[in-house]
Amino acid sequence: MSYVTGSHNFQTGMQMRNGVKKFGEEGAAIDYTFRSGSPTSLTLYAYPLLFHETMKALLGVYVQDQWTVKRLTLNGGVRFDYENASVPAQHLAAGPFIGERNFAEVGCVPCWKDWSPRVSAAYDVFGTGKTAVKFSVGRYTTEEMLTTAHNNNPLLLSNGSTTRSWTDSNLNFIPDCDLRNPALNLECGPYANSSFGQTVITNHYDPEILNGNRPYNWATSVVLQHEILPGMAANVGYYRTSWYNFTATDNVLVTPADYDPYCLTLPTDSRLPGGGGNALCGLYNIKPEKFSASGNNLITKASNYGTQTDVYNGVDVTVAARLRGGTFVQGGMNSGRQETNTCSVIDSPSATVASTQNNPSGFCHVVPLQILRQSSTALRRAVERRCPEHPRHSDQRQLRRDQRGSQRHAEPQPLRQREHGDDHQRDSAADGLRKEPPQTDGPQDDQELQLRTDSPAGDVRHL
Repeated sequence: MSYVTGSHNFQTGMQMRNGVKKFGEEGAAIDYTFRSGSPTSLTLYAYPLLFHETMKALLGVYVQDQWTVKRLTLNGGVRFDYENASVPAQHLAAGPFIGERNFAEVGCVPCWKDWSPRVSAAYDVFGTGKTAVKFSVGRYTTEEMLTTAHNNNPLLLSNGSTTRSWTDSNLNFIPDCDLRNPALNLECGPYANSSFGQTVITNHYDPEILNGNRPYNWATSVVLQHEILPGMAANVGYYRTSWYNFTATDNVLVTPADYDPYCLTLPTDSRLPGGGGNALCGLYNIKPEKFSASGNNLITKASNYGTQTDVYNGVDVTVAARLRGGTFVQGGMNSGRQETNTCSVIDSPSATVASTQNNPSGFCHVVPLQILRQSSTALRRAVERRCPEHPRHSDQRQLRRDQRGSQRHAEPQPLRQREHGDDHQRDSAADGLRKEPPQTDGPQDDQELQLRTDSPAGDVRHL
């Protein structure tokens, strides 16, 4: 709904979605494994399997006002987001190797409520409609489509398969045993998974995650836009996106004290920092008595263990033009980097928040070089200065990540343009080409660009 009066353009609205996801696994409940033509093992499945999750509400309500004062256009608003997902009660009929099963409803997986303010402005610098400065800052929540609900579905934790050895002593290629008997009998060995068909919850979600720790980001941009020719404009913009509300998985049966440190001696190689031959330390191995301590993981806030950060900063330079016949052409370049810090210790001192691998702790804070080109010699020296005791390959992998694209959410187009089939020339600093704010930390596809002509640098209506 919109209300326009004088210099104000007030808008409010609501988006509401709900739905159901059902995913089934049916078919042959047994697989046979052979080696050199001889049977070796069987895999049994707890069929039928039918996963059922429900999105009760995915709601967004926004209020915004656009206010034009001479050469300045302001846009401010706030958005309320509500998400409520659940796992309904489920009944599964008996299968070849499993009896019927019933699962109770699991509610609020998750139940999230968020308020997101957003502000943007556009200023016509010379009053000619050819040069504008645009600014925007806003909070954007992550849209989740039943991922948490699926992870909390008890059917997912019901140990849907198991293997058992098979000797086939009479060579008839038929398992001559009671397949429903989990113990050793006749030609079949015992179940490798003694919990086959039973619900064993190994991952527990912290109520704070399910009721108020929705991932979000703050996106900021400052853009200078200038019309070179009618229908053609150049843009130079700075973009910053920072992400928040990370999660961590903690095996509550072990602590950092249950790990012993050790070092590795690197081989002598001119491609390694210092020529190699040095000790690579910062590695940890779990103590033998704790090796099998698993099955009780707590998924909780990463902030309970320290500070985790993920920040992107970048600059875009683009030129956009609208040609005759309505064709739109745009090109440019980007330089930026994404800096991450995942040095919080959870279980193993060398396995940080974002990794379960045994990596030296010196590589948990990644600050890629913000460059477009870099020689191999300068790259090696830069890495050696940063972490002289560790090989450079992990840093090089991170360096390749930051060139995949910018995280931007407002990308202007020419201030003056001819709409297809319309000779009316718009003369407003609010005209713009808007790219949706990133919901994840992955690169964005230019095909997602949407033409916007009603906001200086984005509005609050979109998820």
